[in-house]
Amino acid sequence: MAVRAYSPVLPSIELFGAYEGIASATGVNQTVSLTFTPTSEGNLVVVPYDGDDNISQMQLEVGPTPSSYIPTTTAAATRAAETLTVPAANMPWPTPVAIGSELGSQVIADWTAVASTLTDNGNGTWNLTDSDGGIGYINDQLTGLTVGNVYQVTSTVTNNTTSGNLTLQVGTSVGSNQIAYTYITADTNGTLTFQFVATATSHFFGFRSSTFTAGDGFDFTPISVREIDPLAVSIQMDGLETFADEGNATQETLFDWRVDANNRITLNLDTDSTKVGTLTLTMVNGSGTDETISTTAELTPGVNDPFNVAIVCTSNEIGIALDGTAETRVSHSIGLPDLSAEDATMGGNGTRAQLRAWAVDLTNAGQESATS
Repeated sequence: MAVRAYSPVLPSIELFGAYEGIASATGVNQTVSLTFTPTSEGNLVVVPYDGDDNISQMQLEVGPTPSSYIPTTTAAATRAAETLTVPAANMPWPTPVAIGSELGSQVIADWTAVASTLTDNGNGTWNLTDSDGGIGYINDQLTGLTVGNVYQVTSTVTNNTTSGNLTLQVGTSVGSNQIAYTYITADTNGTLTFQFVATATSHFFGFRSSTFTAGDGFDFTPISVREIDPLAVSIQMDGLETFADEGNATQETLFDWRVDANNRITLNLDTDSTKVGTLTLTMVNGSGTDETISTTAELTPGVNDPFNVAIVCTSNEIGIALDGTAETRVSHSIGLPDLSAEDATMGGNGTRAQLRAWAVDLTNAGQESATS
């Protein structure tokens, strides 16, 4: 248990009874604390060691780490979970770097228009206009892809009069979006871009509108597809953690960076079933098949146990290292969720010494060095 005291003129503090201890400091407006383990039941008496009576706030709480003051009178108070927020502006994000030639056909004759008409505007843009008021799309087949490599798809839409969402997509069949996609809403203009990991040597790609009224349409720049270096973010965090094996699937969330539940990177402390202190790194990218990828490392239950962990999430791999040892990486094809505009939070039950972030892949060797 921890006792915390605030005093404008602080003497030493001593606990009398079945547990004893002294915490001291000098000066004014000071906070001190000490930790003890009760050896019997009974009242706790806290007295200033030098006889002064200038302690203005006193707090007794379960656990080895004193928290901030919770105003209360005669009843016990329960604190809501506390987190540390890192603003998005302080979280680095990778910039795509093209390493391959253009793969998307820039020749209008190569494209197939379904329930719509495709024309060249003659100014560097094409136009798609719906012909029957149903679902319309254009598609072409991407070839020459390398399985496991990362590609970026980009097109800019103007003069959009579609009645429903307009989706830029890559799929395994004509007019589908099983691999990855992004969209803009009805009557909205803008640049659409996303990355995907090839799962075959060829995929279909193009535009699709969920709702058309006959005569609706939009202008767009010919769709660009370029291979890029895998995008990557690396996070290192160290500190002290206190926990017991309580059998909870997510006992503590140590790191959380997300748009929503379907687009996130999280590091949870799990004690579910046979787990006694598993650090589970999870990445979810909802722009594709909404898959979840995870990998683990182990912490030991205890009081104020030090830990040092590093995680890496890339377009095609995730990895975790704990206290100088990197686990085997997990390969995937879901891509990296776009968290560039999102704040990150740290939580848990303990203290954090530092958080470091990089918009690169540290590699296993770098993770081990960062956590040693």
